[in-house]
Amino acid sequence: MAKITLTLACFFLSFLVSAQTLGQLLSARYNFHIEPHSPEKAKAVHNLERQKWMHKDSILGMNGELLKVEQTDLGPVTDMSAEVYFLVSEQSPEFPGGQAAMNDYFQSTLSDIWAPPGAEVANTVYIQFTILENGRVKEVDFAQIPQQWIPLSTQQRCYEAIKGMPDWSPGLHGGHPVKVKMVMDIALNR
Repeated sequence: MAKITLTLACFFLSFLVSAQTLGQLLSARYNFHIEPHSPEKAKAVHNLERQKWMHKDSILGMNGELLKVEQTDLGPVTDMSAEVYFLVSEQSPEFPGGQAAMNDYFQSTLSDIWAPPGAEVANTVYIQFTILENGRVKEVDFAQIPQQWIPLSTQQRCYEAIKGMPDWSPGLHGGHPVKVKMVMDIALNR
């Protein structure tokens, strides 16, 4: 019983000390990471850097009306051990073979629970991770406490799928490989 309590305490503590919010990670993902490397993307990242890494996200209502504009800090973060992590880099890390290969990976590892693009989504599990300078996937953790109705076995399978991903092409900034914090929203069909 003590081991279970300690494990749960460590699990919840990891949410409290996380340097990035889910909102920051999702903003980086949908505004920068999913865009293919191009001169336009590099220019957008340079503009973001000139704006002190502050990105404006427009929040729209169901009818497309503007509800509010949020400022999101997407600047590099230095952790307690003086390691620098980027949320956005000039060239984002890339799964080997690109998005189609990543979809194939999730189809093969989570086939009975994963909702492929375009399918109806019942639940979502958000997992954050870091792509190191050498492309390795490290520091895998839940970015948000999963909903209580999602079975623990499903949560664990999503975590293991991210942890077991092959090495990526690393993120580049200023022509050098950098550590990049990322989030994956795993869509579930149940």
